Amino acid sequence: MAKHLVPLLVAVAAIVLTATVSAQAPAPAPAPEAGGRNSTTTPTAYEMLKRYDFPTGILPEGAESYKIHQDGSFQVNFPDDCHFRVAKKYSVRYSSWVAGKIQNDSISGLEGVKVKVLRAMPLSPKNSPCLSLYIY
Repeated sequence: MAKHLVPLLVAVAAIVLTATVSAQAPAPAPAPEAGGRNSTTTPTAYEMLKRYDFPTGILPEGAESYKIHQDGSFQVNFPDDCHFRVAKKYSVRYSSWVAGKIQNDSISGLEGVKVKVLRAMPLSPKNSPCLSLYIY
């Protein structure tokens, strides 16, 4: 199931994810925790996504704070959980925090995001006593 989660997140991210980055590109310097007194000079979580060549739309609006460490591990905090549907095919849920490890063109170890594929189960022909399940 986890093997299919990443492609689904990318599919959901048709709204959000179109990054293409050269493998030679240097990793951006992590920023300190956002949301403190000095927040006018500290980049937002969305600005940090741009530094790693990701579109800002991969995070829901309303990020309150974030931490990113030298190794690329991060956590973004939101005021509440967020749930929405994409193209009537996917149910996406962000918890009040999202964590993982970010590098140019890569986010790994993602936690706090769930994607559910919404599919109907078609019935087999009337003369067959069993149900058929189609997985695309």
